This record gives sequence, structure tokens and C-alpha cells, in this order.
Amino acid sequence: MTMLLFIPGALSLSPSATLTRGQLRCIEGGVFITTRHMRSFELCVEGTCQVSNDPRDNETILFPPEVLLHEHHVQLKLFDGQNVTVLETSCPEVAFCEHFRCWLCTANILNPQCSPRTAIAGIAILTYIAIALLYALCYVPLVIGKPFRICGRVTWAICRGFCWSLRQIWRGQGHRRRRYDVETLLRAPLIAIVMVVAIAQTTSACQDINVYSSENSIFTISSEGKKKNAP
Repeated sequence: MTMLLFIPGALSLSPSATLTRGQLRCIEGGVFITTRHMRSFELCVEGTCQVSNDPRDNETILFPPEVLLHEHHVQLKLFDGQNVTVLETSCPEVAFCEHFRCWLCTANILNPQCSPRTAIAGIAILTYIAIALLYALCYVPLVIGKPFRICGRVTWAICRGFCWSLRQIWRGQGHRRRRYDVETLLRAPLIAIVMVVAIAQTTSACQDINVYSSENSIFTISSEGKKKNAP
């Protein structure tokens, strides 16, 4: 990420733009800004902008080395509370290796020809940090990982208890189903027997007919009023 470095009160080297309310000058490695009673300003270079609220009268802004490799366009916007004043200038390229201001940065590590010692030192520090992180990830959890193991065991026990409860509920429902099936199976013969007895009783009642033997006598009555058995 490109960052702009502010250095208040630095001296300017070469004028490039002048205005009654402010000045913008290119210096070695950055720009020098002079303002008068400004509330804020915004400085943009190569698509990167920096805002300063309540700026000082004299400020120096240094650019990162990758910006200084070629001619760079600089734009300054001054705001006094009512009006905005825009200043623009182009600064020439400067030597790349002369403007390293960091050790643990990609510009230093990826360009060891500029400063071999600082590049080696930066690589060594980054290697040490990487090894320390690997050590922390591989060995320290053996000591500090006990709480995590305890939490894992508790979670596993809760899951097992939940599964056991589900199995018990399922088995209870299965026993109820079996008991219902057995009761149904036992009731079926009883119902069949009751139905057979009822049918048998109905049948016997229909066929239970009392037949009485009777004798028929045939009489004849004469004109004289006497009864005579017919032959």
C-alpha cells in the first residue's frame, strides 16, 4: 500500500507552482507544501491521496520509492472553509535505491542490490517470525490445548447422550407397537370364537321347532244326532 510521509517544517529545494494561498514544490523524494490559513488539504500522486486536517504552514510529504521511479504527477487541493484551490505539478524521477526508509518492506527485500545488508536483515527477521509462528502452532497447543480438549470431550458426551435419548425414545415406540400388535393378535381369536358361538346359537334357535304328534279322528253325525267314527 502506497503511503505518503509528512515531515513538518522541512526546507524546499525547487519551486514548481506558486499561489497566494499556498505553494507546491518538488523536492528530493517528495514535495514541499506551504499554506496560509487553510483548514485542510488533499494531496494526490499516482492515484494515492492523503488528507490533512488543520495543516501547518509548512509541511513536507515524502513519496514511496516505487512512485519515484518515473516522473509523477502531483495534485494539491487546498480548502479554506469556503473555496477550494487546486495546485498541480509534475516531479521528475529520482534514484530508486536512495530513498529506502524501511527494513521490513517489499521494496527493500525484493531489491537487495540497493542495500544488501538491510535486505539480508529483513529476510532474517521475517524468517525468524515465520519459524516462531510455526513453533507456536505445532508445540504450544500441546500445553494450552487442554481446555480445548476438555470442551471437545464435553461436546462429544452431550452428543452421545442426545443420541442415546433418541434411541430410547425409538425403542419405546417400537415396544408400544409390538404390544399393540400382540394385543390385536390375542383379541382376534376371541372375537372369532364369540362370532362362531353367536352364529351357532342363531342357527340352533332357527331350527329348534317343537313338533307335537296329533291324532286325527273323523266323526260322522247321523240325522239322529249320533256320532260315528269314520272307518
